[in-house]
Amino acid sequence: MVIVPYLRGRRDLISTWTIFFAGMANYVGISSWQAGSFWGEFDIARYTGASDKSVLIFVAGVALLMLGLIVGYYSKMSAFVEQHPMRKWPVDSPAVLLFCIASFCSFAVVGGSFFIQIPILTQIAAIGGQAVIPVAVALAIALWLRMPINPMYIAILIFVLVLGLVFSFTFGSSRRPLLALLAAGPILLYFKWGRYQNRPKTILVLAVTGLFVLSVIGAHSQIRHRGGGTGDRIATAIETAKMLPSAVMQPQRSLGQGLLGGDTISVTLGLIEIGDQVLPPSPLHTVKWLVGNPVPRIWWPTKPEGVGETFPRDLGQWRYGKVNWGVGIIGQFYYDGGLYIIPFFGFLLGASMRWFDHMLLQQPHNIFLLALLVGFSAHWVAVPRGEVGLFLLQTISVFLFTLPFYFVSRRIIGQSPAYASAPATATA
Repeated sequence: MVIVPYLRGRRDLISTWTIFFAGMANYVGISSWQAGSFWGEFDIARYTGASDKSVLIFVAGVALLMLGLIVGYYSKMSAFVEQHPMRKWPVDSPAVLLFCIASFCSFAVVGGSFFIQIPILTQIAAIGGQAVIPVAVALAIALWLRMPINPMYIAILIFVLVLGLVFSFTFGSSRRPLLALLAAGPILLYFKWGRYQNRPKTILVLAVTGLFVLSVIGAHSQIRHRGGGTGDRIATAIETAKMLPSAVMQPQRSLGQGLLGGDTISVTLGLIEIGDQVLPPSPLHTVKWLVGNPVPRIWWPTKPEGVGETFPRDLGQWRYGKVNWGVGIIGQFYYDGGLYIIPFFGFLLGASMRWFDHMLLQQPHNIFLLALLVGFSAHWVAVPRGEVGLFLLQTISVFLFTLPFYFVSRRIIGQSPAYASAPATATA
């Protein structure tokens, strides 16, 4: 699905399709093996087992999801999405890059530092600040690559990276903000260099880069839930940075922190097994959650809650401490309407990936498009884990909070039509 098409020169090695299937390999593939081998070690074992019927439903769900994804990505049924690319972008001049970087960093500091203390606006600013930081990092790297020995460009890159790390280390316990920052390196490395090299060489270099990213994420997994702390974000970030090197040297602990697989499929099977006994049926729940999320709960007290919260809460798991389970893409879509709805959602996901990947194919030198990919890559790889609605919302947020700055810079400094195509791949 990923490596073979790339080696045959038919697909790019990095795309939304490959990022999504990296998540599928982890949260469906590896997690399935772990659920079958270590069921009793997962929290869901307190409440239920997994019958043969539930396993068969899960397998059928995976097959139907794959069918929907393939039809949505490859078939003529979704070809219309290729007719609606984003074509007008800012000129990728140093002036525009500097304008965007400064705007994103300013917005991130104002929003992410909670300088805005107004209901609704505070949440919007915080989400937006988190969304634009990896985009700013990607643009700062692109600016630096123009003249690597330019002291000002080096200083800007260091500042943006430090700002991004502070936010990643202190913005809750999620690993995705840090993963988005780290993803900027491999993504830009591929599109700026590896896309035009010998394919086995590109795979080897990116594999090494990927192992580095996994080691850092694994190290962060070990220390992200530590107690204590001064409450000072800068001090917390410095403390985290000091602890990371020793954590990197203990990769075996990273596996115990859910770096690979985890409890996703065990929760999926539990939701299929006893979900209807714990939660009332809710057709199209993911759609309702997406629509209702921006509405303050004070205005809509009964607005839909995430299945990842309500399922463990209503089971009684919260007596051990509040937790949000990843119910898995199959479990969540099954809860949304049974097996019938799974291929439909798969088709929509496949079509959306086709739309973006077609733009990547046509505009591989467009740094603004690549920065968008960097921005939502960490959310996209997590979609197979669930909460699906949350990760889709955060993916959409990258577009919503980035494109307005692109538009403003385009109007102030200048715009460019869609970037010219480049060779799809290099020779084998």
